[in-house]
Amino acid sequence: MLTRTKRTGLLLAAGLLTMAGVATANANSSAASPDDCPRANVCVWGNVGAAGEPGWNSEGNLTRELYSAQGITIFNNGERHPGADHIRYSYKDLDTGSNHRGCLHYPRDEPTAHRSEAHKISLKYLKWGKEC
Repeated sequence: MLTRTKRTGLLLAAGLLTMAGVATANANSSAASPDDCPRANVCVWGNVGAAGEPGWNSEGNLTRELYSAQGITIFNNGERHPGADHIRYSYKDLDTGSNHRGCLHYPRDEPTAHRSEAHKISLKYLKWGKEC
């Protein structure tokens, strides 16, 4: 039979191990970040969480189709440049067959600089352009 002190110690140890596991999981997860995408570039990850290095990045337009079965994250890490600092994108959701278009602002220009989709995606284009 465990004494009250031993039970409290075991519960405290179990709680610390659980918190350590959560801290490790949080440290290993990532989100779209300028740190992972070179300044003045648009970057594309072949996953929703922007995990790892971008699969594609460029200061120019995306002129070829990209496919991802694990979803996609697009991040505009551009700089203020009137008439050419927003990203227009077009993709097809291969799960539903629907086509989508949108526009991403550069960081610190509202409302958002990134877009994530958790479906099979065929990214048609990314083009630098004027204000959304």
